[in-house]
Parts: sequence; C-alpha cells; structure tokens
Amino acid sequence: MEDTMNTEKVKQTTDQITAAYALNLWTVSISQIIDYNDVNVLKQEYETIMNNLNLDNMPKDEALLDVIKEIMEEITFLRISEGDKGIVEREYQHKLKNAVWSAVPNVGAIFATANPVAMGVTLATQVGIGYMNYRRNRADYELENERTKWQIQRNRMEHLHALQKQLFETAWRMTDAHKFEDRFRLTETQISDYDKALMQANPVKRFNDLDAMKSNYEAYPAFWYQIGSTANSIYLNEKDAELKEYYREKALDCFKQYDELNQFNLLRHDVITAAWALEYLELQGLSDKERPEEARRLIAIAEKHAGNALDVLELCAFSYLRIRDYENAIRLFHSIPYSPIALYILTVRGYRRSVLIKVRAPIRSPHPQRKVNAAETTIPG
Repeated sequence: MEDTMNTEKVKQTTDQITAAYALNLWTVSISQIIDYNDVNVLKQEYETIMNNLNLDNMPKDEALLDVIKEIMEEITFLRISEGDKGIVEREYQHKLKNAVWSAVPNVGAIFATANPVAMGVTLATQVGIGYMNYRRNRADYELENERTKWQIQRNRMEHLHALQKQLFETAWRMTDAHKFEDRFRLTETQISDYDKALMQANPVKRFNDLDAMKSNYEAYPAFWYQIGSTANSIYLNEKDAELKEYYREKALDCFKQYDELNQFNLLRHDVITAAWALEYLELQGLSDKERPEEARRLIAIAEKHAGNALDVLELCAFSYLRIRDYENAIRLFHSIPYSPIALYILTVRGYRRSVLIKVRAPIRSPHPQRKVNAAETTIPG
C-alpha cells in the first residue's frame, strides 16, 4: 500500500515538472526570439515546433496548445516582417539613386539660349535647384523610410506583447490545472538574465553568472547542459590542477542533473541532448574497458537525438570505435556522405591495437582548402 502511494506521488511530481518544463520551453522560445533578434533563431524555433515536438511526452493541455499555435503564427509574422524590412531598405536605396540623377542639371534647357550671360545664369540656377532638390528629396525619403520601418517595428512589438500576455494567461491556467509550484515557472526576467549569461564570452564569468541563478532552473533541463558544458570547457583548458578538478566535478554534477531531468524530453531530436551525451561520455573517460555499458547508453542517446545533424552522427561513429563497436561505427560512417572516411565503401577490420579503415579511392576533403592525401587511416582503438 505504501509502495503504491509512493509510486503515485512520484508520478504526480513527474507530471507536474513535465508541465512546468513544457511551459518553460515556450517561454524561453519567445524570450530568445526577442533577445537575439536574429532571423536564424526564428527559423530554428519554427523548425522545433513544426517538425520536432514529441507529442507523446507533451502535456495534453488546451491552453498550451493555444499558445503553441500562437507562437507558430508569431514566428511566421516575424519572418514576413524581416522580408518587409529588406524590401523597404532596397526601395529607399533605389529612391536615393534616382534622386541623384534627378538633381543633375537639364542640359537641353541650359543650351537652349545662345546668350552666354543667360546661359551662365541658367546653369547656376539649374545647379542650385538640383542641389536643393536632392537634399530636400533625400530628407523626404529618409522620413518615409523611418516611418515605414517604425510601422513594421510597432506591429512586431504589438504582436509580441499580445503573445506574452497570452503566455502569462497560459502559465496561470497550467499552474492551476497541473498544481505545480510557481518556483518551477521561469519568468521573463530570469530568462533574460539566462540569455545574457549565455552571450558572455568569458567562460569563467559565464559559469559564475549561470551558477548564481541555478536554483531557478529545476524544470528546464537545457540550463544544466549549458552550465555543465561551460564548466567542462574551463576544465579542459585550465592549467592549475586544483582548479581543473574543481571544474570537472562541477561539470559532472551538472551533467548528472541534466540526465535526471531529461526523462521529460519533449523534443524528438535534440542536439543539446546529443551534445550532452557525448561530452558526458568524454568527461567520465568511458571506453571499452571503463564502464562500456554506460558508454553505449550515452552513445545511443546521442545518436537517437542527433536527427539529421551529420557532424553529431560522425562523432557518434567515432565514439562507437572508442568502445570497439565496429558494426555500429561502420553503419554510421556509411550514412555520412561528406566525411572523407565515408565517401566510399569502407572495410573495417578489428585488431588488438587499432582499427584499419581502407578507402578504395583518393580521399576528397569536405573542406576544399584542405588537402587530404591518405589512402588508408589508422584510428587508435
């Protein structure tokens, strides 16, 4: 009886965190669209919603569905706005170019008179008029250009404001429906601080900024990858042995937290999860002799979430070689058309010390500026 109650309590907590995570996922999506103001971010967010949601794990919540549809419409509107801004700028440059030519004196009018004095007066008048017309037209065009751009920006602000209002309403309704604690919900200010921390170029400063806010991110797994990966990068580059070990332990703790939270994964393919798995594998020093089953689990996770990211799949292939799983390594190398190793049919033979990969033709580099002249490659096993 007690075990049943504990199981139900764990399931309830899991459902609550999943609901909070789904809410945070879309709150962060909108916040990053605003903070980054980058058309590529728009495309990434649209791709995530259209083709990458794991509907089996997504909470079945009408309020959440409504806001997801609104986000899709908003992203489409913003992408159209980006196109409109480009057209407005081209029209402005075109008008300026025409204004230059329209300001050139009318040669026919200047030479219509045979009187040199009158011709001189006409020339001076035409040049003066052209000079003033160009400046006046330029000022008008600039005003029109700024007015049009402001209208686009104003529409964007109104749309985003309406979406943020709906997102708050969704948060209110989901908190009530799923009974999760408000501390699991990320606010706009918290997400904005998170985005600023990620933009920090100095890894130590970035780690400290993220570490200071970690108590707010119990229901947002991506945070734990970002802080763990930052700690890992410091560990890899640190010279002081004591500091090196300190950041390694921090990275391990954060990656473990990501592992525990990621059971709620709401995306079919997730490059962050794939990157986490491969970094965690490397950080722990896993191999065919050191906890090979754990290594296999992490590589499988990375491959599952890599989707069509061929660079990640290539890393998975080399990770399979690391644990001497040659069959899976060959399978992945065959699926990577741009890899020098995978451009041709591969024959892989296992040896005690190495794996010999024979290529039945000259290797062509995926980077034309780099020369690759090997006929066969030996990779340490």
